[in-house]
Amino acid sequence: MENKKRIRKQLGIFIFLLFSVTTFSQEYTLEDLNALKASGLITLEDYDILKSELLGEDIAGDALFTFNINDKIKEGAFKLKKENDKYYFSLLNFFKVLQFNNYSIKNEKMQMRLGKSLDEIDIDMKNKKLFIGRINKTIPITDDNIITENSDFFIESSLFETMFLQRLEINEAKLLIKGDLNFNPPFEIEYYLNRNREKMQEEANKKRILHTNDNGLLDVGYLKTNFSANFSKNKGEKSYDKDWFGNLEYRGNLLYGEFNTSYNVKDDKIGDTYIYYPDLWKEHSLEVGSYGSTSREWGVSFKKEKGYFIQNDNIVIRENVPLGSKVELLYMGFPLAVANEEGGFVEFRNREIKRDRDYVLRVHTDDGRIYDINVNTSRDFNQQGAGQIEYNLDIREDHNNDNYSFFGDIYYGLTDNLTFGLGGKRVTEYNDEDEKRYINTTMGEFVYSNTIYKLPYTLVLGGEHTEDDRYLYNYQGKINLYNLSLYTSQYNYGGYYNEKKLREYSLEYSPGSGYTFDYNYRINEYYKDEKTIDYDFGVSVYKSIFKDLLLTADTRKSRNSKHEYSVYLNYTGFHNFNTTLNNIWTNDGRDYETTLAFTNKNFWEVVDFSLDFSYSNRSESSISVRFTLDYDNLINFAFFKGKGGAESYAVGVNRVIDLKNIKADIETMDSSRVEIITFVDKNGNYTYDEGEETVDNVEVEIGSQKVVTDEDGRAYMFGVPNGILYELKPKIRKPSYSMGDTIIEVKGRNTGTITAYIPITPMTDLEGFINIDDFKDLTEEQRQAIFENIVVKVSHKERNIEELTIPDESGYFHISGLFPDGYNVQVMYLGEDFDIPNLSENIKLAYIEGSSQKFVFNFTKNKIALVKNGDRGNL
Repeated sequence: MENKKRIRKQLGIFIFLLFSVTTFSQEYTLEDLNALKASGLITLEDYDILKSELLGEDIAGDALFTFNINDKIKEGAFKLKKENDKYYFSLLNFFKVLQFNNYSIKNEKMQMRLGKSLDEIDIDMKNKKLFIGRINKTIPITDDNIITENSDFFIESSLFETMFLQRLEINEAKLLIKGDLNFNPPFEIEYYLNRNREKMQEEANKKRILHTNDNGLLDVGYLKTNFSANFSKNKGEKSYDKDWFGNLEYRGNLLYGEFNTSYNVKDDKIGDTYIYYPDLWKEHSLEVGSYGSTSREWGVSFKKEKGYFIQNDNIVIRENVPLGSKVELLYMGFPLAVANEEGGFVEFRNREIKRDRDYVLRVHTDDGRIYDINVNTSRDFNQQGAGQIEYNLDIREDHNNDNYSFFGDIYYGLTDNLTFGLGGKRVTEYNDEDEKRYINTTMGEFVYSNTIYKLPYTLVLGGEHTEDDRYLYNYQGKINLYNLSLYTSQYNYGGYYNEKKLREYSLEYSPGSGYTFDYNYRINEYYKDEKTIDYDFGVSVYKSIFKDLLLTADTRKSRNSKHEYSVYLNYTGFHNFNTTLNNIWTNDGRDYETTLAFTNKNFWEVVDFSLDFSYSNRSESSISVRFTLDYDNLINFAFFKGKGGAESYAVGVNRVIDLKNIKADIETMDSSRVEIITFVDKNGNYTYDEGEETVDNVEVEIGSQKVVTDEDGRAYMFGVPNGILYELKPKIRKPSYSMGDTIIEVKGRNTGTITAYIPITPMTDLEGFINIDDFKDLTEEQRQAIFENIVVKVSHKERNIEELTIPDESGYFHISGLFPDGYNVQVMYLGEDFDIPNLSENIKLAYIEGSSQKFVFNFTKNKIALVKNGDRGNL
């Protein structure tokens, strides 16, 4: 029947076309075309073309084109406007074809946001400006590139291509337009969201098990040995001075904490000895110890950890990263520096790291993963959310004064906007008569943050009081005006101090594209009617040149110091090598220092080295060469040579030893051991129960480490860096077992051993039998007809499992490779001889070693029923 319709349609089109091309004059009317379209003898595209010819619409004026977008969207009647030999695209029609609605038109302005990244395009007819955010470009609007008509915008074809397409082809002869979008159309975004929703659901259904190492009462840890022999001579000397250095460091579990100590072998002195409890409570850490090498002093501190610390007024960023990682330090999307992981950590001491900025550490792991770590050095003023609390407490023995000093503050979030801080300190001091006394100081502070016209601001009011006129109070304020940040503060001091008032005003302007400008102005007033004024300002530039070359330039000037300049070049294009050229000018440019450095990580998988060439016009040793080498985490060598014969050499042994496995290759003491136990999880509770058998020959991977479980189902890994969340990647080599939807993760917190139990799910089979004994006197052909029209469907929605099968000629069916779990079984009869409703039953599959699950379904003329009460028939 369908073939007859198709042949009739093709014959009608052939006759019509033959009639059209053999006729010298126009012999069809609009009614004829409508009839042909209604009968389906011509396509909509043919109809539009023939209609255009009939009505006299030709290429000289507006024309109807077929618009093919991304080879997926096809519009058969897209009208192009033609003026002065230029084609113009109707924006509203274009959006209608795409079913795009994320735009607005108001007061001669059209604003649209395109794709997943919401790229901006703004048309401002009043001010004659077009802004294209994707290329960050503003284009003047003229009468030739954009025409407005009936509340629509007609865009000239070349400009239309720049705005929306990667390429555009207009074929006048075929009345065809082809284009590829430069953004995701709505249907792609919808597909992307649906797929993401599915992935999120799949992830949500997965069982995640995290193993970590809780500190124990006592556990053997790591010993770091560092011994070196040093040879050096100064300018003009012929012989070398000889010296040596020896140090031992230990870290291990003690009293449910992390015990650390060191011993200087040469000087026979014990270094700082303390127990550290990391992340004891809500990112707060506790440390108790004895410090100093001559006069020992006890101390206790409890504070919240951050991703950076202040050292000599410089900000140092330090984070845990996986072994073998390469890390970029980014600011505003521009790389400032690149560093390789060392000992499970990465550290940046770049002078470009400033206060009040948000940095990103982009981590490139050894196995190809890329992820970001956000580090905020901005003034957060200890702001807390509602109900959040932050402590910073420190108690230290003062050996010289035979006393204890104390400092502490607590910040509590009264609301999401208002934080209250309270603190105090106690120190020992001596008066003019050399009499010792204790000085107690109380501190308080309110911090309020909010927005005004969507602009964030913070106000701070605080102060401290010791006694009489020994006090101070202060206020601070900060507001961000888009790319401009303003900060001001004023400190007022009591008569005890020399200073009377300190005022500071700062601004930082960051327009993007790698430029920043900052200005700081300070006024210090004294009680002796004196006043000092200081200011400084600077400009910083961060630019990526080509693909692997970064340029960083900085200039700074202050009232009371000379002008400083710096230019840094960082090149990362040499595989495992990182090359930097640092240039610094000080003293108004009269003093100059430059350093060319080559660094490498894991060369030939065993060698780390660095090579520096330095020049300075400020010292006699104006040219110097420095070389360091670390071989296989064991032997290190260093060499320095300066002008005039100054030289130094050092060679030594620097190795971390796991005292439980002295042969293991350990890079840092901040590591964990991982004991892996793979077992058959028969009852599906993801927990190792007594009596459950272990599974051998399972390969497990963490980063670049791979181990295989032995005959007892055990394997060990050593030197796994702490603070990093790793996903174990088991590969099960036995076909009857599977990991199922379980994800095993480990994260080290201390030097103890992580025991990671990996539940292996045994696969089971479902066997069934369709019993049709209720039907009497069936021929063999009739029995086969019934079996052929039965379909069995086994499904598990959460696991996304759906299996279909049919019984064999005896009524038996078999489905293998199922997880022990609950399933829905549907038995459906698709034949026409009987009117039997489908059966839907929930069953439970369990693991029975060496056996399958067997079920019998009774098939009658009225229904299909699962045999229950354990009666499975004679399977």
